[in-house]
Order: sequence, then C-alpha cells, then structure tokens
Amino acid sequence: MVSPWHKPTGSAKCITGSSNLLPDIRNLFVGGEFENSLRHKISQQYALIIQKGFDVRINAAKVSPVPLTVLSSADLSDATAIAPYYLEGQVNDVDVQVIAGFYRGVPTRDEVEPMIDSSSSSARAGWTVACNDRVVIYRDETRLTGWGEANVPMFHNQFIAFSGLVLMQSDDPKQLPLTTTKRGIDASSETYLVIKNYMREATRIFTSFTNQWKAVTPKTLERVFEQSKPVGMAELSESLDRSLLRDVRKLDRGKRFAPELPSPPKATSNLRRISFRKTTPDIEAVSQFLLGSGDHTPSEVGEACFDEYLRRAGQTPISDEQGE
Repeated sequence: MVSPWHKPTGSAKCITGSSNLLPDIRNLFVGGEFENSLRHKISQQYALIIQKGFDVRINAAKVSPVPLTVLSSADLSDATAIAPYYLEGQVNDVDVQVIAGFYRGVPTRDEVEPMIDSSSSSARAGWTVACNDRVVIYRDETRLTGWGEANVPMFHNQFIAFSGLVLMQSDDPKQLPLTTTKRGIDASSETYLVIKNYMREATRIFTSFTNQWKAVTPKTLERVFEQSKPVGMAELSESLDRSLLRDVRKLDRGKRFAPELPSPPKATSNLRRISFRKTTPDIEAVSQFLLGSGDHTPSEVGEACFDEYLRRAGQTPISDEQGE
C-alpha cells in the first residue's frame, strides 16, 4: 500500500488585502470575515497535510487543522470499552482506509432535545473523505455517504457523537473517484460504491449502539466512555494491534477490525420512565429551590422532584445503579 502518512515539507502563505484592489473588492476584506472564512476552509480541506507538517499562514498567523480524532481504548479487544472501526485494502488500484467511531460520548436525551434546531451541534459529526490527502467531502450527513439507505438510519442529532474518515491514495490521480472539478466525489464510481458499503457497515455499528444506550442513565453511559481516549484517525493504523485484523476477501489485501461494543445493562422490570415538558424558566426555578442552583439538567430536576415526594410518602429513593 502507498503510505498514507508521508511527511510533506514546505509552507504556503496568503496575504489578504491590497491598496490596488477596486473598492467593492477591498470591502470584502474589511472586518476579518473573509480571512476567518478562508482560514476555516483551509483548516478543513487541508487538515491532513497540515497535520503532517505543511505550514499554512494567513497574514503571518498559522492555520491549525480541524481535529480528526476518534475515541479508542488501549485494548481494542476489550468488549467493555469503546473502540473504533478500521478497514484497509485496495480497490481498483486505489489504496483505501476507513476509520469510524465516536469522537465524544453519546449524548443523553436531555442533550439531544435542545440540538434539534441547532446546526452547530453536529459540526464534528458525519463522514469526511480525502483523496491523496485533500479533503473533498467534509462531515457529510447525507445519502452521499450512506445515511438513510441500506438499513442505515437518516442522520439525527442523537448521532452527533459519530465521525468517520475515508482515506484514498493513488499514484495515478485518474483512478481516484473524483468529479471532473476534482472538488467532490463521483457517487456513481465503482470504486466509491465498493468503499461506501464498508462506510455503511461502520455507521450501522455505532448508530445501533447509540439506539441501544439512549435510555440508559448518563452516569452509566459515562462509565463506558471513560476508558477510551481520543486518537488521530489518520494515524490509527500505526497503533493498531495487527493480530486483531481479519481478512476481507472482497478487497485486495483487505483487512478489517469491527469492534464488539458493550451491550447496555438490562433494566429491571420495576423501572419505568416518567417524561413531561416544562419551560426553561420553570425548570431553573425548581432547580434553584430544590438543588441550590439553576444550572441542573431537566432530568436531574425531575428526578429530584420525584425523590422529594417519594420521601414525603415514606419511601427511600432507589439510585440509578440499584435500578439497573
């Protein structure tokens, strides 16, 4: 395979603004909006080569790459911890790596509801695809990368913890599944359709975990993720225990690690969920009154209310850990 982690050298500089520009064009550079937008685009599309040592500066300020990380336990064979999905192989003379997993903990019900109308909440979620180290798809959450097809759910903010990366390398750029503009993926390409099958496989693993664990208490969920730490997705192959990889016969020199993620604890038959809606000011007022501050989550406030009246009824509240 072509190494996906060669070390480029060099630098690039972009100097914005000039006294020779026409007034309308010059105004685009006023206030820093253009510079911020340019910096953001470069940090996305050239994240991989910047991580490898390529230096990009705008008006002397260094551009930092966007983080492309995934959570991984030290022991990938530990079925009680979170581990990533990994695939490598060759399709039509294109070397391919597919890495996917959680970049953060799975959100609780209380986190998901406020995110419904927030586009920024899933800014790091979705699939990123790079060809010869240049990002051509960034954090995609559509059918282009397999969402909503072949038993993969449509993207929803409950899946904001998921992130995937596809690295394609070829000495012959014509073999890469790029559009004619070289700025996007040819979704009908045979090479991409083969790779997309494994992208969907990875997505199903982590969306299934999310669905299975969404009713579990936050404390229980935190304990599952606390054993895993963020690692760079592009560098993951260097730290993998190769003995854990299994052959993939449908790919040339194909190898894969599909994690066995933890199963949620079985709830006892005595547990039931109580759910209702109240306004934010009312929740904060009750939170202040019962818990001493107004910044507790709605579920914490609701549980505190129930426990308070359970005590008044002469019963002792059962903890989350006892109930699960």
